[in-house]
Amino acid sequence: ESLFVAEEDPEALEAEEQAKLAESFFENGNVYYWTTLSIFIVGAVVQGEFYERRFGGGPNHLDRRIAVPQGIRRGLLTAGLGIGFAWAVDSGQPWGYALLLGMTTLWSGYGVYRTIVQARADPVHKDLV
Repeated sequence: ESLFVAEEDPEALEAEEQAKLAESFFENGNVYYWTTLSIFIVGAVVQGEFYERRFGGGPNHLDRRIAVPQGIRRGLLTAGLGIGFAWAVDSGQPWGYALLLGMTTLWSGYGVYRTIVQARADPVHKDLV
């Protein structure tokens, strides 16, 4: 009778499941890491923007004599990185290159946004001194 009854050990099943999960993380761990890191960074930036507007009175003022050259430099950098990102996607480069170029393109685009927002901010007394 014991030859035909197949009772599987629950511990062996759990060990097999854990081995599959570990293998999945070993194969795809880099993707999981970068995805999680990107989500944390975007969340921190959004939270910082929210708290700055809600409790900080908005961004600091940036004089236009400084903001215009800075905005041009950051805009050119963003355009160059955007072209590089499009090239990486179209030419079938490894996903790591496209991910890196995409993340740096978004980050430099955020820099352009911050430059514009700070240039539009009203100066306060300490900015006029």
